[in-house]
Amino acid sequence: MAIFNLLSNAAASDLVEMKRKAGPGALRDWKEMVRKNNQNNIVNDDDVLAEESESLDVLKELVEEKKSLADVDQRGEGEGAQAAGTKNRWYFENSPHAQFGKTLDDTYRAFLAWARVREGFGKEEDYGKINVSRALRRLESYADFIRDNDEVFAPSSLEAETIQARVSKWAFRTSVDAEGRLVWWIDTDRLNPHDLSENDYLQTIAWYAHAVMYHEAALKNGVVFVLNINHIGVSKALTIFPAKLGSHVTRMVLGVIPIQCKSLVWVECPRWVNFFFWIMLGLSKKFKEVLLFFDDWNDVLDWSGGLEGIPKGQ
Repeated sequence: MAIFNLLSNAAASDLVEMKRKAGPGALRDWKEMVRKNNQNNIVNDDDVLAEESESLDVLKELVEEKKSLADVDQRGEGEGAQAAGTKNRWYFENSPHAQFGKTLDDTYRAFLAWARVREGFGKEEDYGKINVSRALRRLESYADFIRDNDEVFAPSSLEAETIQARVSKWAFRTSVDAEGRLVWWIDTDRLNPHDLSENDYLQTIAWYAHAVMYHEAALKNGVVFVLNINHIGVSKALTIFPAKLGSHVTRMVLGVIPIQCKSLVWVECPRWVNFFFWIMLGLSKKFKEVLLFFDDWNDVLDWSGGLEGIPKGQ
């Protein structure tokens, strides 16, 4: 408890309340997901790298190998034999790409763009190449996630009109900033926890996240998240995103969907959120560099380049 001596009494009380309401495993889950995300850019010695023009063919070959091995296992012939009736994740039966006018190859390209070797990671001569092994690892997490969440990703449940109505009500917006990055604006005040079931919540966020991941600006330059927190307290935060739902959403964004997060901007942010990120999660230096906290919208205006940088409705 010595760390709480550094905080105001109010902020410390909020953190204690958050730990109590979220459950003993919630912070542990968050830390583990953040730890894995911090390691995502690391280039391992045995990773397969390729030029961008060749990367799609290399990835498809690796996927076919995985698919064939899984088919053998499902027949009970391999070491990883699965129960009868288990779907082979590598067929991507629940992938919603068609709803966005995309092909499975377009999905693969999104993962490859996410896995580009960036400056500061790996060898200098590899900068700009595609780490196909890293793309495959992320794609495997994605394959598991969409297979294991049938009720969220089944094509019959992803009705575009229904989801677009939710998106409009929640005031999700996107814009492209001066650096060519896609900006995803989220207003927590518009998220009514009584509107939808947890599955519908996850489904809506998953649908919008796919729209973001296929966007050309996101593919080329990454994504900036802007969340208007409106000084909410811990109790309301956990009502909007209960611990289980929050864990699913965090896993999806940090460990499943290939979105290259360039910055995470918090507006009208209460102190407990700052302390949660800076102290409770033990963030790496690289991850801390993407976090921005603004007290009011005047600061956001300066950061975004004026009103023209903020979508109507925010």
